[in-house]
Amino acid sequence: MLGGLLAIAAGGAVASTAAAVAVVASLVRWGSASLAAAAGAQAVLGPALLVGSGRAGASAGLAALALVLAAGDPRTAPAFGLAAAAVAAGPALPHDVGIRVLGIVVGVGAALLAARLPRGVAAATALALSLVALVLAAAA
Repeated sequence: MLGGLLAIAAGGAVASTAAAVAVVASLVRWGSASLAAAAGAQAVLGPALLVGSGRAGASAGLAALALVLAAGDPRTAPAFGLAAAAVAAGPALPHDVGIRVLGIVVGVGAALLAARLPRGVAAATALALSLVALVLAAAA
């Protein structure tokens, strides 16, 4: 559901595909399409960037970066930043509050900055990063 909503908000085929693939990479990483399941796993295990194999952590980081770059409009950028924070640092508060708040601040700020980049370059980079994130998640 989140991937579909972000794909619609991304506006443009490449950015939409990148957003959807980044969310699928997170799904593969946690083994569930449920954001609540990913939140529960990260509440127990810790933020995705810091737990599991190096490939799993890199997958989470690249998927988050892909979501940030898929934000094409400053009006929708905060949603992409929040999604990136959820993928990388976890959506479940109050566990690891400092890391999660930092993830939100960095994710939203980065998405707002990314919305100023040339659209074609940002979208193409987002797609490449999301595909690498998916491959790493599958290999982890």
